[in-house]
Amino acid sequence: MGIDDVLGARVYDSPALIPETPWLPGETPRAPRARYTLGPSRVEACFGDTTLIAPRWWVLYVKREKVWTARVLPGAVRQMALGALAPTDSVALSAVDRTGRQGAVTVAQRVARC
Repeated sequence: MGIDDVLGARVYDSPALIPETPWLPGETPRAPRARYTLGPSRVEACFGDTTLIAPRWWVLYVKREKVWTARVLPGAVRQMALGALAPTDSVALSAVDRTGRQGAVTVAQRVARC
């Protein structure tokens, strides 16, 4: 087992954002639209960008039992199954551009259908 295997399996086992590079040109992404449906055994989150330029990444935040977790997703992703959520749990989303600029976080609205 090499160092790449060890770091990939233990330390860097999930995607992370690049550091922001504010000296590069560009605008901070706008707050995205975010919605979710609450089913009996799973939650479906759906989201879209409010700007003309698609984000490079999304940061999807999920609060379960008062604990927030974050997942970095490719900008092309528009839906994500989240498993079960309690009615008091929350879903939020922010967009990140190619230079690491992260826009405002939007709390997802609960809807009947995505």
